[in-house]
Order: sequence, then structure tokens, then C-alpha cells
Amino acid sequence: MSTGHRTRSGMSPLPRKGAWRVGGAAASLALVVLGFAEPALATPSSPTGPTTPVRAAGGDECRDGRSDHDGVPGSPGRGRGNDDDECEAGPAGPPGPQGPQGATGPQGDTGPAGPQGTSGPQGDTGQTGPQGTVGPAGPQGTIGPAGPQGTTGPQGETGPAGSQGATGPQGATGEAGPQGATGPQGATGPQGPEAPQPIFGQFLSTQIVRGATLTCTSINTTLTTSSCSGPRINGRDIRLAGIEAQAICAAVTGQSFNTASGMGAAVNPYVIWNGTTWALSSAGATPMQNINCDR
Repeated sequence: MSTGHRTRSGMSPLPRKGAWRVGGAAASLALVVLGFAEPALATPSSPTGPTTPVRAAGGDECRDGRSDHDGVPGSPGRGRGNDDDECEAGPAGPPGPQGPQGATGPQGDTGPAGPQGTSGPQGDTGQTGPQGTVGPAGPQGTIGPAGPQGTTGPQGETGPAGSQGATGPQGATGEAGPQGATGPQGATGPQGPEAPQPIFGQFLSTQIVRGATLTCTSINTTLTTSSCSGPRINGRDIRLAGIEAQAICAAVTGQSFNTASGMGAAVNPYVIWNGTTWALSSAGATPMQNINCDR
């Protein structure tokens, strides 16, 4: 069979073989294009491995009107020595160039916070720093108010008596003057203090009480009290009141009265104590019949 140019025949298996080769080149071109679009598809799994024959889609196999000279009209053919109905696939083309870097994907969600770490051990105490310099003295404060007057100190000792001065000469006796006229009577002076009287510390049957005579029909004295029944001043009833009871007890025992009692009506005039002396009154009162004084 001549290897020269021959007229293409649509029935010959060689044109179908050439069409397959063209199809294989187209497939290689498609892989290169895919390599620009998707790097994962551009790298063949086995660049040098054999390829599997494919069938042309629809109608007869490898029908494209080319000769059997490797798919190019007028080129030397690569006859296989027989007329197979299957087309031969050409070798795989070289890998296409590396595609451009894809865009960075969106930021993923932040993961959950990790657990709190354990506290580290307490560090050693650092050395004490050097003593700082003494600061400047502050301004003089204002003078405070004067303190209170101190208490008077104790009386100092009496100094020694001075020496007696010399007696002067006796003066001459003057002449007696004329007798003066008698002056008017002066006003009465205030009442003098009471004459001192003893305090016996208990009632007696008869005793002086503030310049008057006190009598008792009966008396009773203990370690803490002294009592008088039927008391009378200068033979007269005594008004039953606190002022008279206190005046009697102060003169008899020097203490306060404990109790005083009585009933009925005092015989007029009866005796009252007006604060400075005994006096008579007829205004009507209950007579003192018992008095009990503290000792």
C-alpha cells in the first residue's frame, strides 16, 4: 500500500484514525485550558501512562475527512499495517502552567475560648529598695491659740519678820475738846445668832430646842432612831408639818426626821417654826403627837 498522498475516503479506517488523533489533541488542549481554570484538573494522574481509545460521539468512529497521515492532509502517515476500526490515542500532552492563586476564603468563626490556666507559683519577694532621700522641711505652721490659764500655785512660805523699828518720841497731849451733842437713837440691829446648845443625839424628857423648852410624855431610843411621844414646846401643841419636825430633829439628833404623826385639832394658839424662831399661830392645824428622828 503506497504511503503517498491519497484521496481521503470517508470509508477508510485511516481517516478515522486521524480523526481520533485530532480528537486526542483536542482533548489535550482541553486539559490545558482546564489547567488554567482548575489546577487540580490540569495535573494528570499518570502523565506517561497509556490512554484508552474513545469513540466519536454519534455516527461513525473518527469521521473528520482527514487522511491517515497523522490527521494532517498531505503529511506522512503512521500506518499500523492493518485497518482497525478503533482510533489510536496520542500521548498525553505536557502539564499546563500553574494557574493563578485563588482568592482568600472568608474568615472562619472564632473558636471557643480555652479553659483558664492554673495560676503560677508565688514569686519570691524582691529586695527592699534603698532609703529615699529626706524631703525638704515643710513651712512653719501658724501659731496656735493661747492655752487656758494654769491653776494658781501653792502659797509660798511666809518670809521672816523684819526688825522692830525704833519707837518715836511721845507727842504732846492736846487740849480736851467740848462735849458733843447726843445723837439720835440708832435702828435695831439684826437678830444675833442662837446661843450654842448641846446636841445630845436623842430625846430627853425635857431639853432646850432652838431657844425653847421641849418636853416629851415618853421617849424611846435605838441604835438608829430616837422617838418622842406627846411633844410640846413651852407647854403648847406643835403644828404637824415637815418644817417643825425637821427643826426639832436637827436640834436633838443632828439628823433628819424619819416620821411624824398626829390627829385632831391643835389647841390655839399652837407653836410653829417660821424658819428662824418659834412663833404662835391660831390658823388651825393638826397637832404633832409623835416624832421619830434618825440618829
